[in-house]
Amino acid sequence: MKKKLTQAQRRVAVAKDALKQVESEKLIAKAGTYCQFISEVPEIASESSAKFQKFLKGKGSECQACARGALFISTVRKENAFIPDANFLDIYKSVGRSDFDPRLERLFSKAQLDDIETAFESPDTPEYYEADDHDRLVLILKNIIKNRGTFVKPTGE
Repeated sequence: MKKKLTQAQRRVAVAKDALKQVESEKLIAKAGTYCQFISEVPEIASESSAKFQKFLKGKGSECQACARGALFISTVRKENAFIPDANFLDIYKSVGRSDFDPRLERLFSKAQLDDIETAFESPDTPEYYEADDHDRLVLILKNIIKNRGTFVKPTGE
């Protein structure tokens, strides 16, 4: 029988998956963009959460995303719990914060998500603001992994 993961273990698993996606360049870090798919999203992906998850795990699902968006994509990849609105496929090819925050807030606290977003979008420590989007996202994901599922705000050392 498979052991149920704790919330913290689930956050680590999501961060590890996001890191893998960033390192493989399937997910491109981009400030100011929650989640924008690069190529066309097949209509079938909006039929069920399982089909959307299958799309995210397959070829052709490359996207640009901020830290919050990266965590969302990996949460769906790991936990299969989101059905996109058909409009996003036809019109936007993107998922916005209002679409995915309710899903992310089941795993991360609102305060944690806000800290993660601030570290990515408006960093205030040299290690973070001197890094480009890709490297800053890697720092954030490694921070979550190192701190066992909790993002610890950098102190500016």
